[in-house]
Amino acid sequence: FNQLYFHSESSLIELNFKNCTMSEKGLATILNQLEKNKSVKHADFTNCGFNDKACVHLAKALKSNNHLRDLLLDNNKIRDEGIIVLSSFLKHNDTLRNFSIRENYMRDSFIVFIGNLVKQQNSAIEILRISHND
Repeated sequence: FNQLYFHSESSLIELNFKNCTMSEKGLATILNQLEKNKSVKHADFTNCGFNDKACVHLAKALKSNNHLRDLLLDNNKIRDEGIIVLSSFLKHNDTLRNFSIRENYMRDSFIVFIGNLVKQQNSAIEILRISHND
């Protein structure tokens, strides 16, 4: 993944890394490229080993990328701390329509927190999946 590069003007519209176990460095490399990309609309990081540290890179990437419509983070290792970091992105995003964060390690209070955040802000999110968290 060290040599992975997505041109900012490429026609790539989907990143699908579902079930690809990646190191923290590999995830960081991909997410840093996503920050610069202006064409990717769908990103699937289901079951990739995504954790709270990866959420820091993701929030940074998504702050600059205003084209992503679908973000799937199911079945990872995201805990409450990662949700706090992602919430800073969700407060200001107006393009994300489908956000799925099922089967992670969020407590009930943070599941309610993320649901309320989407509801209270003028969010564009139409589909929010947060079930099956521990």
